[in-house]
Amino acid sequence: IERSDENELLRVFNYCDLSALEPQKSALFTYGLEGLPQSNYPYPVGSRPAWPVSVVCEIMTNASLHLLHRAAEVTAISMGYKLDGPCFSTPDEGPGNIPGDGPGRGSWGYQSCTETLHTFSSIGRNGGGVRNYDF
Repeated sequence: IERSDENELLRVFNYCDLSALEPQKSALFTYGLEGLPQSNYPYPVGSRPAWPVSVVCEIMTNASLHLLHRAAEVTAISMGYKLDGPCFSTPDEGPGNIPGDGPGRGSWGYQSCTETLHTFSSIGRNGGGVRNYDF
């Protein structure tokens, strides 16, 4: 994803604009994958299939598809949009290759910053944060 052309990513992933590629081109892909285990139910929920983690694993190991197209299918499943539907608008907070929802103004952003192991909130590695975690 990181080595791909921005215009190709917009087209293949059906993103509305370049903001979906910030701060890293892979941000939404990573964010979507990280949230899947939290909704790995044996029945469909919204647009997600039953057992979405298994579905995503099957897609990612399907060598008959180009890797970028596999990543796009997985992102669409995890973020709840269709690749052949309206373009996907970037969420206001969350993506950024940070575990949890990352820093944000809402309650999930606060919880993410206080309850997960972010480098920026840790004293280890000169994070200057409040916890003494060394990654």
